[in-house]
Amino acid sequence: MKRRDFLRSAAATATAVVVGPACGGTTSGGSVATTDGGPTDTSSDTATDAVIDPGPPVDTARFPQSVASGDPGPGNVILWTRVAAGEGDIAVKLQVSTDEAMASLSEFESDADLVALASQDHCVKVRVEGLEANTHYYYRFLLEVDGETVGSKIGRTKTAPDAESDVPVRFAVVTCQDYIGKHFNSYKRLAQEEVDFVVHLGDYIYETTGDADFQASGGTRTVSFTDQAGAITFYGGTDGEYQAAQSLSNYRELYKIYRGDPDLQAAHERFPFVCVWDDHEFSDDCYGAVATYSEDPEPGPDVPRRRNANQAWSEYMPVDFPNQPNFVYDRGVELPNDLTIYRDLRFGKHVHLAMTDLRSYRADHLIDEMAWPGFVAATAEELADAGLEAPERSGPYVEDISTFADGVYVDIFVSEEMPAQSITGAVSAEYINDRVTEVNDGNPDADPIALIDEEALASLPVGIAYHHMGKSGVGSSLGARYLALQEPFDVYAKMLWHKSGGDRQTVLGAAQREWLLDTLSGSDATWKVWGNEYTLTPRRADISNLDFVPEFLRGKFLLSVEDWDGMPDRRDQLIAALSEIGGVVAITGDIHAFFTGIPWDERDPSKRIVEFVTAGISSAPYRTLLMNTAASDPALAAAGAVALAASAAQWLMDKVNKPNPNLTYSDLESNGFSIIEADGESLQTSYYAANETVADEPAQGDIMELFAETRFRVAVGTTVLEKEGESGWATWDTETISWSDD
Repeated sequence: MKRRDFLRSAAATATAVVVGPACGGTTSGGSVATTDGGPTDTSSDTATDAVIDPGPPVDTARFPQSVASGDPGPGNVILWTRVAAGEGDIAVKLQVSTDEAMASLSEFESDADLVALASQDHCVKVRVEGLEANTHYYYRFLLEVDGETVGSKIGRTKTAPDAESDVPVRFAVVTCQDYIGKHFNSYKRLAQEEVDFVVHLGDYIYETTGDADFQASGGTRTVSFTDQAGAITFYGGTDGEYQAAQSLSNYRELYKIYRGDPDLQAAHERFPFVCVWDDHEFSDDCYGAVATYSEDPEPGPDVPRRRNANQAWSEYMPVDFPNQPNFVYDRGVELPNDLTIYRDLRFGKHVHLAMTDLRSYRADHLIDEMAWPGFVAATAEELADAGLEAPERSGPYVEDISTFADGVYVDIFVSEEMPAQSITGAVSAEYINDRVTEVNDGNPDADPIALIDEEALASLPVGIAYHHMGKSGVGSSLGARYLALQEPFDVYAKMLWHKSGGDRQTVLGAAQREWLLDTLSGSDATWKVWGNEYTLTPRRADISNLDFVPEFLRGKFLLSVEDWDGMPDRRDQLIAALSEIGGVVAITGDIHAFFTGIPWDERDPSKRIVEFVTAGISSAPYRTLLMNTAASDPALAAAGAVALAASAAQWLMDKVNKPNPNLTYSDLESNGFSIIEADGESLQTSYYAANETVADEPAQGDIMELFAETRFRVAVGTTVLEKEGESGWATWDTETISWSDD
């Protein structure tokens, strides 16, 4: 297609606002934001007959990540592409049509080229305005090469219905799409559906190139960085060597690789996305600018790395940043104000979607990863000040091990990771005695070290040590982010809540929390849908009465305290507030499992909302991750924890001990996605689940047969969950831990 042919089109009524600089003059066709943010009026009443043209040839080499759209409003949408056609800034064009054949076009600044800036990795984002509500539009980007015009693939998007439209809304929910050794067959299945938009709850990329704890290796689906020197290397020179993104080049390269997948491209070409990040867009289990896998005991925030991750995300994701139509990432803005991604979108009378950011503002995990297990986390005085009693799993402690019994117990703990000068302060007497026994048994010919006797133990104060919460080693995530003993952890969390005035359980941050509650409470939509990255409904496993496991493993465990289970008092407070609003439904990702739950305020279970948790597109399912975690610790593995992890669903849904009466459904072994349908009567959710092996190879045969559907619904004005079965809809009974047909 020649340039002169490209300029022949119907007069436009829409407006294209460039997200980033534009250049050139003006002609007919709406307006384009100038570099200073002010619009240039280019409207014209002149119309010409549309020229039907077969269109320019599609050049996937020059548009290697194809196209995408996002954040649809009733009259606007973000359109995105990336151009690979040279090193410098590159001029491109945009065509938009209501016709899939692109026969009737809207013209946008025919003499004012959009610019794929080298400084933004040649990504282009355009905010197109003045569109009709609830309407499909088609679009493509064009590029001149040696006097000829080539194009991207044609993308399809859809605007939102206006706030007064009484129309049903149907949207998909996706999350967690690891590329390494996996395939995006879930997107291939999703493409068979018709939805208005797709919500992506994060982990769009994974920052590592092959972490054996959760990633596959080998095969054709691999990731390696061009900028090797700019990446973080783990286990260098060993068979387990892998890297994590660190430089801006590293993070950009991940998006290029992932967005090069044909099934992911097809989803973006077909549906607008509404995206937020979770942790892997920066670093696993991160909080703010702090990663969690550094071997440095006090790594602190890694501001340059966080900036690199944020900049790449802002360039590659089709996001309409709130009140910033001309947003370009500014590395000079202080974190976390550099990128505000929490925002809300309205879809007719029935859906008001609020997307939040649970990583940028949150506090550190409550249990210090680098804490020595013997140290006391909550002293008797701290518990008393908070009005708390020591839980059953607690014990006496010496107030200063370096002076108690003339410091005789210090030497038995000295090691490379615990020098003598660090062994001071309050230490669990039980931990001391266990070590004394171990040392004495290992040196039978030496004079035995005296235990702290019963009389002395009875005189000591009682508190919670880190080992009481399940921590077994310095630097281990077990007992810190995962597999924490529930009762001592919950008491410890309440102590910190009291001591810090709630600051140690910050998740949303004060400004975002106020925004969320104000947005949802001020909405007249039937359903207020909260895009919430990680799971609200508790996941407790009670193995207190299993005689065949060692004593230290018997108890009620929280499978993860990296998420809302790790901020229980803040969760209670927030759910109580959300329950007062009514019609609130949380949609959740991160955990690599399908869960359905009724998260409630533990202080008053009548205050509750509904939650639907979606499994990962391709990432290793939760059951696999639990088994890997258990196998990674020699003591746990020897105690049979791998088998316990394999049967985790049994302990979560246990009808005898009832550890999770408000967890109504669990599927820990699948990949897939969800589709939600909302109208004035109910909100229905379908889980489309496929066995983990479906992601291992490209799908063959009928993709529809690989995914099973499970359906739930909640009626307007209630938080009563129903599940569809062969005999109709059944209601969840929290007393019997089962679905009842009555």
